[in-house]
Amino acid sequence: ILIVTNSNGENITNIVLKSVITSSNNYCNNMTVGDGVATANAADTTISWSGSIAKFAAIAANGQNRFTKITIKSGAEAAVQNPTFSVTSGNYASTQSVALSCVTEGASIYYTTDNSDPTASSTLYSAPLNISSTTTVKAIAIKGSDKSSITQAIYTFPVQINNISDLAKIATNTFVQFNTPLSAIIQKSTSLYVKDATGYMQLYGTLNDTYSNGDVLPAGVCGTLAIYNGGYEIKNPMNIGTKTTGTPVIPETYTINNLTAADANKYLKISNVNFHYDSKKPKFALGTDSLLTYNSFGITMPTTDITGCDIEGIVVIYNNAPEIYPMVITIPTNINDLKTDDKVYNIYDLSGRKVVNEVKGQLYIKNNKKYLSK
Repeated sequence: ILIVTNSNGENITNIVLKSVITSSNNYCNNMTVGDGVATANAADTTISWSGSIAKFAAIAANGQNRFTKITIKSGAEAAVQNPTFSVTSGNYASTQSVALSCVTEGASIYYTTDNSDPTASSTLYSAPLNISSTTTVKAIAIKGSDKSSITQAIYTFPVQINNISDLAKIATNTFVQFNTPLSAIIQKSTSLYVKDATGYMQLYGTLNDTYSNGDVLPAGVCGTLAIYNGGYEIKNPMNIGTKTTGTPVIPETYTINNLTAADANKYLKISNVNFHYDSKKPKFALGTDSLLTYNSFGITMPTTDITGCDIEGIVVIYNNAPEIYPMVITIPTNINDLKTDDKVYNIYDLSGRKVVNEVKGQLYIKNNKKYLSK
């Protein structure tokens, strides 16, 4: 919350905040000020507000705001107060009924919806506006020869998406809506990994429910597209319907050496690899191939080196390289009664699976005895 007051008692009439925008972070967004809105202008990275108020108290629409300069004006109350909107700027998935009002008695409100500035020749406001598509409403209050400042509200409605693979065609920061269901894989707090028949992604934000593997989110999920850890992320999800129970998602089978950046957010299983314990950078490895792991889901991790284990988890891309958030680590147990054909000398790994090609440095079982491949 940003609060500004004036020590000399004059009302604050105008504030312009110069917002910081970097190549990777966009901190310029609308701020709610009481019943009004301080409006962001991405072109010059400012957030502006006009009115007349003793204490300016603003809350960012989402995320953070970072400023390099704040310009404040104060003085006598304007002859005509600014119009206000009953529905603030934001993302919406259903039609909004927007009422305009002005506290100045006898003032008339004029508005536009074509992004032009309103004048006394614009449409006279008489009843709430039904907004069902992305629209900028600008309004001005006029009484005699006195005019208020122009205020505006921007209502953004989603771009329709048929499936996750369609996100490749959409620019980041676009508000989107999925027309097909999504299957849950794993949830941790405000992060939920989901998939459909075409791909994987993460929902990040308040979900108002808990989800298990196989739960189905019905069509209609909305949110803002971002890229995080190399994969698609839908921020601030909304319009999430009631979940239903579906078929649990089965991980795809991979090896360490065939993972690429295109596998971000995939749910996969890698078998018969070695775990190398390190308090800071534990990893799974097979031969010269390795895969760092980060315990994002808070499972019980091994505290010693393990040979021949299986790993299930979610792939992320960090520092341009694949890593894995483990969900399940299966540690092999000793096999005491393994039956082998003495004539054929079949070779097995420590989980009892027949091996065709040995890997140097790996433990195997042949003729009921363990041995190290050299």
